Amino acid sequence: MAVKKSELYSSLWVSCDSLRGGMDSSQYKDYILTLLFVKYVSDKFKGVAYGDIDVPEGGSFDDMLALIGNKNIGEEMDKVIARLAEANNLRGIIDNAHFNVANQIHDHPLGNEQHKHRKNRLNTQLAKKTPESLEYVVIHELVHLVEKKAQ
Repeated sequence: MAVKKSELYSSLWVSCDSLRGGMDSSQYKDYILTLLFVKYVSDKFKGVAYGDIDVPEGGSFDDMLALIGNKNIGEEMDKVIARLAEANNLRGIIDNAHFNVANQIHDHPLGNEQHKHRKNRLNTQLAKKTPESLEYVVIHELVHLVEKKAQ
């Protein structure tokens, strides 16, 4: 049975709000946009010689997914992002969100329970969505930046 676009968007909207938790959207955007950027460039340029973006060994979204179950996933995700940033002269641009920040324990986008125990869990559900769904997620987060009371 095919899923209606409106049902998909509604589900994505709820997922984004759940993932964001109580974190302010202006801070959360750094996390979600970083993940979406790494996912996008990995899908488009991984293994492509002379592409617009160089996706180095250890610097792709697949490398992030390989970290699932790793007790140091936050620190290791920062390293994956750093490799991609370094390979493309993007230091200070795509590596501003830190996935291993202890002071974000209650409002971290990777989930509250994981941080109470100083563990992270990478939510891979967005990775399985269509490009249109990912675009919708970006728009959803941009709405939160403009209108703080958006639901």
